[in-house]
Amino acid sequence: MTSPHRLRHVRRLFVVLFCVGLAMLLLTAAISHLIPATGRQTYIIRGGSMEPTIPLGSVIAVRPVSADRVAVGDIVTLRTLDGVVVTHRVTGVITAPDGTLSLATKGDANAFGDTPDWPAQALVGRVDLWIPYAGYLMAFVATVPGLLALLCSMATLLLLIWGIDELGAGRRPLPQTATDAATPG
Repeated sequence: MTSPHRLRHVRRLFVVLFCVGLAMLLLTAAISHLIPATGRQTYIIRGGSMEPTIPLGSVIAVRPVSADRVAVGDIVTLRTLDGVVVTHRVTGVITAPDGTLSLATKGDANAFGDTPDWPAQALVGRVDLWIPYAGYLMAFVATVPGLLALLCSMATLLLLIWGIDELGAGRRPLPQTATDAATPG
C-alpha cells in the first residue's frame, strides 16, 4: 500500500511535468506566432559556427535591415543563391568604388572568415534575439509525431494526476452527520 505522503510527492512530480509540457507548448506558440508578428523572421541554428555566442539548436529572430545599416560586430543572417541560410558576425563592411556594399563575415567558432565576401543582396537581416536550444523543441513539435507525443504525454500526466486525486479521496474519512452521531452502535 502506498502512503499518502508518497502519493503527494508523486502527484507534485506529475503536476510539475505537466506544467513543463504546457510551458513547452506555449513557448513554441510564442516563437512561431508572436516573433513573426513583430516583423522578424525566425530560424533554427543548425550548425556550430556561432558557438558559444549562439549555441547549436537556438532559435534566432532576424529583423530585416538594409546593408548600409549594418556595422562591424553585428550578427547577420544571409542567404546564398541556392537558398542556404548562414548566420555569422560582420567583420567588415566594404564599399566598392561604384558604391556597392559587401559584407565580410566570420562565424565566432571558425578560424577563418567567409570567402568570398557577401553581396548586400544576400542580407536577410540582423539577428537581434536568440533563444538557446529552443530550436530543438521547435523542430520536434513541428512534426506530427512530435506534437502527438507531447500532447499524449500531457494527457497521460493529467489522467495520472486525476487518478491520484481519486485514490487520495478514497482514503479520506467520511464526515459524520448529526444523525450518525446520535445513532447507537
